[in-house]
Amino acid sequence: VGEPKRAVQEDLYVAYLAAQLDDWDHAGSKRVEPCSVVYADQFLRLLPSSFSTPDVTVDTDGEILFEWDQGHRQVFSVSVGRDGTLTFAGLFGHNKVHGTEHFFEALPQNILASLERLFTPTKP
Repeated sequence: VGEPKRAVQEDLYVAYLAAQLDDWDHAGSKRVEPCSVVYADQFLRLLPSSFSTPDVTVDTDGEILFEWDQGHRQVFSVSVGRDGTLTFAGLFGHNKVHGTEHFFEALPQNILASLERLFTPTKP
């Protein structure tokens, strides 16, 4: 794991520690399950190093959220659930993509293709 990913892993564990109890945000949020962190860490380790690292937060539903924001209308996010469900959404200019995949041992092709789309420069 390279230094950029190591920094994101630290962000992941800090977010997890801050959200270990229900109502961690004082607005009815659910706690992060340890298994969500395991899947999130595995997801992070499988990300190609050619992509920039994502921001990490915790959703109020207790899922770990990775988000890449490349500027105006160039955003992609993946939410990692406790059972390995990956829920994703992206905005690429005026085009949108969203869906759900189950995480096994490799990045799902739909998510990898969306990340490639986000990080591949478009021709003018």
